[in-house]
Amino acid sequence: MVKKILSVIMFILLLQVISVASEELTFVSKEKETKETVKVKDKSFTHSIKYSYPEVTGYKDKASEDTFNKYISSIITKDVEDFQKEIKEAEKGMADSDMPAELCQSYFNIEYSIINKMSDLISIKFLTEVYYAGAAHPSHAIWAVNYSLTSGKSINLCDLFKKDSDYLKVLSDYSVKELSEKAKKQGKEEGYEPDLNWIKEGASPKEENFAYFNLTEKEVIIHFNEYQIDCYAAGPKDILIPYGTLKDIIDPEGPAGRFIR
Repeated sequence: MVKKILSVIMFILLLQVISVASEELTFVSKEKETKETVKVKDKSFTHSIKYSYPEVTGYKDKASEDTFNKYISSIITKDVEDFQKEIKEAEKGMADSDMPAELCQSYFNIEYSIINKMSDLISIKFLTEVYYAGAAHPSHAIWAVNYSLTSGKSINLCDLFKKDSDYLKVLSDYSVKELSEKAKKQGKEEGYEPDLNWIKEGASPKEENFAYFNLTEKEVIIHFNEYQIDCYAAGPKDILIPYGTLKDIIDPEGPAGRFIR
């Protein structure tokens, strides 16, 4: 009887530890929008900047909260500053062009969605859209922030897997198969031949091909951006890889370990 009681107590304590380690977070959205018109020589250019990103609020460890908020803010700030530098140079280059005034407009937007909001696993998806005056179309880039407040570190793809695992090959094989099957089906329906070599190259087992990912409760989402595996018109593509498919190579002590227990 005593052993049973002790077992129950230990189980309850374990649940409490897991609950604390996996505390659900509260976020606030930080937003800003600006619009500026500048004159270069005799031509006026307008560029607008609009962005939003989340900050953690009310977390029990204020220092960890501040560290994360500064980290994510610094990423957004750098992206905005890079655009401001680039657009300044672009406007100088277009100052002597015969571009109509109504086309001398550029913009930079960032939006986000929170995929996972546990204290030891924050996963946020970002979409950046940029348009430069005179361009044929805007460009889009999906990127992600994966972070653990409990460790105070960002989560890299390699952190999910066992050190001796050939995880890039596993991710590549799965992605190429899924993307190729979808491309063949779409090509058959729309009457064209997909470029499967483009897929094989863009989803080949290289770290840079799997740089942008999010973590849900059920799967790893791999983001493939414009031109990586297909043309601009095809847009970005996502591949969802269930943890069950990766259970043999996921590090049980890593950020995704809980999902295979």
